[in-house]
Amino acid sequence: MAPKTQKKRLLALADQLKSGKGLTSEQADYLAACFEAMGHGEDGNSVFGLSYNQGRSKSDEERRENLRLIFWWIVNAMDSEYGHGYTLKQALDEVAQLTQIKGIPFKPMDRASIESAWYKKKYRYLKQAVLRSTDLHSPIGYQTPPET
Repeated sequence: MAPKTQKKRLLALADQLKSGKGLTSEQADYLAACFEAMGHGEDGNSVFGLSYNQGRSKSDEERRENLRLIFWWIVNAMDSEYGHGYTLKQALDEVAQLTQIKGIPFKPMDRASIESAWYKKKYRYLKQAVLRSTDLHSPIGYQTPPET
């Protein structure tokens, strides 16, 4: 689990508990396992997935967040009903140009790198038409819902 994503999920869990909604059985099992591991001396940051493991880094997580945003843009640009109806080639060309513009939320990437990542199986999960803050490697920050 990516630490930034895990932090967002923990914030969402805190909001869920504050609102009195309680835990699902999966959430209770997860928390019980985490508390048990910590009770046996494991580090809380590693138990809750808040630290980077070997082979993972903050820059790797930021790259995946950027790819999720870029892939989201591509998927939506290719949608014929709600997007532009682009072909994959058109979408790749356009998003590669957009990443070079200052002030755009994408971090700069060249077209070849974007296309290469698009075809890699390990990034398949990043190709979604909807972005939610608690999705793995989501570039969207979590916000506590306003009180009603």
